[in-house]
Amino acid sequence: YLESKGALRLLVIIQQKETVILSELLELDWIGQTALTTTLTNLLEIGLIQERREQPSNKRIFSLTEKGQKVSALIKEITKLLQAGE
Repeated sequence: YLESKGALRLLVIIQQKETVILSELLELDWIGQTALTTTLTNLLEIGLIQERREQPSNKRIFSLTEKGQKVSALIKEITKLLQAGE
């Protein structure tokens, strides 16, 4: 699942913002809508993110689960290690 387009980047973006609305992710314009929706579904299925719907607008709001926070922290550490080796 994490190999899918943008999954790792998406986790880090959600971690930085704490919560993110689907429309905000689409505005970033770094991934297509279909790929984004697929990636979000995959991350939901493996328990790294959670979704809630804001009423009455029915906005889709995503945040990291505890498991997702741990994975995101590891991604940041790996990134630091790789950058330090340059």
